[in-house]
Amino acid sequence: SNGEHFTASINSSVVRDEQGKFLFSVAVIEDITERKQTELALHESEARFRSVIDHLPAGLTLKDTDHNVVLVNRQLEEWYGIQADDYSGKRFHDFKSGESADSHRDEHKHFVEAQNAVLENGEPIESEIAVTFADGSKHDLRTTLFPIRDVAGDIVNIGSVGFDVTEQKRAQSALRQSEERFRTLVDNIPAGITLKDAEGRLILTNQMFEQWYDLKREHLFGKRVEEVRTDISFDPTINAQRAIIGGQERVQVEQEVGFADGKTHNVLFTAFPVKSSDGGLNVATIGVDLTEQKKTERLLVESEERFRALVDNLPAGVTLKDRNHDIVFVNGRIEEWYGHGSDEFVGNKFHDVVTSHHNENSTHAQRSVSDDGEPVETELKAIFKDGSEHILQTIFFPVKTDHGAHVNMGMLNFDITDRKRTEEMLYQAQKMQAVGQLTGSIAHDFNNLLSVIIGNL
Repeated sequence: SNGEHFTASINSSVVRDEQGKFLFSVAVIEDITERKQTELALHESEARFRSVIDHLPAGLTLKDTDHNVVLVNRQLEEWYGIQADDYSGKRFHDFKSGESADSHRDEHKHFVEAQNAVLENGEPIESEIAVTFADGSKHDLRTTLFPIRDVAGDIVNIGSVGFDVTEQKRAQSALRQSEERFRTLVDNIPAGITLKDAEGRLILTNQMFEQWYDLKREHLFGKRVEEVRTDISFDPTINAQRAIIGGQERVQVEQEVGFADGKTHNVLFTAFPVKSSDGGLNVATIGVDLTEQKKTERLLVESEERFRALVDNLPAGVTLKDRNHDIVFVNGRIEEWYGHGSDEFVGNKFHDVVTSHHNENSTHAQRSVSDDGEPVETELKAIFKDGSEHILQTIFFPVKTDHGAHVNMGMLNFDITDRKRTEEMLYQAQKMQAVGQLTGSIAHDFNNLLSVIIGNL
């Protein structure tokens, strides 16, 4: 009457008399507009629901209480290679035969047991199961089975949602292996390593750090060093950590630290920033125990001082050269003779510093030592700083490593000038003595001859 269109359902019937003659017809017209709208809304709702479940990255099934399939989504169809229409009203295992059935029997048993448990307890159940897809590949599914109830609260269906976690588990396994390799590496580094958050709480420690302070790893996470080291009042790396938090990229500090062995050790700490997974700032610290190195360095200095004192007091000039004949060491005697300091000699060739010094004998001797690796002795002429000429008895010798490798060349120079002069004077005296003896002998023989001549006159 208001001019609006509506959807109607018309049911009509014919009324006849006793002889079957048509009398009249009766029609019942029902307005089903709301019902049609409800059906359309339901259809649209089902279409949206279907679209949603078909685009889920998970396999979804709906079964009745007898384990017959009511609904599956597209993902599950792709996994198992079966169309949804083939599933309806049947059990999943009914679609498999032969080897395929055998390969899926355990899967089916697992799901039936889980569904029975849901029916019995009325609570969701989560589980993980290995399954075989249509292409024969093995996959790990993480499933949740849950009850679906009617308005009266009775369970009428069992829903199942399964997520393929194969790649996730592979990634987790790879991550775990990577972490194990990282932990093995860190634990075998000969340094104490820590990782702390911005508040100084420990996130990671390595085996060396734990040994230094006799601490247990399980007691350290989330605590500050001074909380687990009751014998100290502060973290020795606190200042370095504050500097990193303040924006510095790298901080090194050397400190004396008391270890669990009761001794004080010299430790060089290096701190640097490490970004956390949430974008925050952590501080990593690597501590190297320099105690033995410091001791070795001290002993080396003492040894070098003793060596220097000994060599400087030798009655000989000592020079050490590398394989290129550049000077690496001279003693005080060489400095005194030529009037040049050690700093002028080191790194240079001898004749570049003492320009008046060049001997063919020296060149040949050095070449011989380099080639043969055996000592060579020779005599050299040298001009000292006062301009005087001296004769040096020089021994060239190779300096070798413990393995016999020739790495340097040494020279021992003895000033034999006075000895040479004495030898020359002795030689001259011996010549004069020989001449005197010869002259005396001649005179004696002449006297004898003269006596004979005179006696015969």
